Amino acid sequence: MNGFPNVDGEAPVSQRESLNDYADRVLPVVDDFQHAVSAAGAGELRVGEAGIPRFPVRPCGDDTWSITALAAVGSLVPLETLMTLGNEHFLKLGFSEPQQFDNGTGVVTVRWFDPVNGGYVSATWAEGSHTGMLSMSGCRLVTEPKALEADLAAKFPYEAGFATPEPAK
Repeated sequence: MNGFPNVDGEAPVSQRESLNDYADRVLPVVDDFQHAVSAAGAGELRVGEAGIPRFPVRPCGDDTWSITALAAVGSLVPLETLMTLGNEHFLKLGFSEPQQFDNGTGVVTVRWFDPVNGGYVSATWAEGSHTGMLSMSGCRLVTEPKALEADLAAKFPYEAGFATPEPAK
């Protein structure tokens, strides 16, 4: 048990925001959050590897799909900074107030949830080690998952590492 509630949304799948709409509304904000954390001291973030999409589209059952962002890892920034930047980025999208879990070994994870549609954005603070970020959309409907994944790969190309470049538009 990770200490967090189920990340599935309250709305029936048929009434949730589509995966395409999630990609248009949330992923640019996730990308901007990663760049903001980079600029706040995490420095060059390591995100995935060449040939693997940063935001892969994966099946999650019953004709639903999700987008799980590959983890972005950088230098340690203060936990308060992660919380502030996360709140600035995700509360305006209707995500919950952050929930915090401390595993007792110097690793603190903070998550912002989308209570209606499902999914979350997560930031990990590992004392003396690193800062990490990832996100998951929750299960949603999409008409053409492969086309969406190709579109996302073009909008958010692999970056060997980035040190505060301009966020994707």
